[in-house]
Amino acid sequence: MLLTPLLERALLWAQSKGIEVHLDVSSDCPSVFADPQRLWECFAELVANARYWSNLQEKRIEVSVRWAPRESLTSPGLDQSQAYLLITFADNGLGVPGENKRLIFEPFFSTDTQGTGLGLALVKRAILLHKGDIVECGRPGFGARFEIFLPVAEQATQEALGNAARSA
Repeated sequence: MLLTPLLERALLWAQSKGIEVHLDVSSDCPSVFADPQRLWECFAELVANARYWSNLQEKRIEVSVRWAPRESLTSPGLDQSQAYLLITFADNGLGVPGENKRLIFEPFFSTDTQGTGLGLALVKRAILLHKGDIVECGRPGFGARFEIFLPVAEQATQEALGNAARSA
């Protein structure tokens, strides 16, 4: 499944709300194994959070998709023999305070009095079920930055591993 149509669909909603969006997908990005509806829900949740937590008049979301560098695969749940895509969602909102970075993915944790604390917990669960991972690595006060790692389709993985071995 290609990611571009899902990302475009999630960002289209943001544009309709007056948010400036930028999507940059590397031309050599392969397909991923994924449930398109669940993945779209993850992307839509990240877009909604970016909109909600921005205190600026000119809200902005930047999304990029690249091959994940081997050295970035540090999460314990990621298979080092697998190739991954790195999907980055960055916004110009408030960012996540350092003490909340791990907590934001816990069910029922919210700093919003109206929030349920389920949105990012469900995103994390869906990404983990796709054999990937998600982390928040933005600087507090300078926007949130979510990095999502998703395994690429098997054929693309074999080609990437073969290319890496040949270039080593």
